[in-house]
Amino acid sequence: MSCTPASHSSEELARNSPYLALPPARILRDSGQQLEIEFDLEDDRALFNDHFPSFPVVPGVVQLHWMFALLRERIPPFGSYRISGLKFQAPLVPPCRCQLNVALGPGALNFQYQVANEVITRGRVEFE
Repeated sequence: MSCTPASHSSEELARNSPYLALPPARILRDSGQQLEIEFDLEDDRALFNDHFPSFPVVPGVVQLHWMFALLRERIPPFGSYRISGLKFQAPLVPPCRCQLNVALGPGALNFQYQVANEVITRGRVEFE
């Protein structure tokens, strides 16, 4: 899948759609090439009003948006990107403490979301 980034900031998008609002995040590790970010995901977010009321789940597109928003300052500007190897291995369900691990490399990054050391989502983003 190849995409071109939107010109809107994550703050603008979150104002227009509460689904996209970032949870408060803490940086656990930042070595320049490796980044570990932790956040507590509560089930009171507007996101879960419709997705789904009886079984709240973070949609995959929201997970991708959060990753790009959290990395905005760390990746160089790019024209388009391709996502490969994207696997949603388990649902991201609140409440939980979630960790986003990112390995930055030349022209690409690998990422994974984990909950309690279990990989929930993983993939690779290649910048074009």
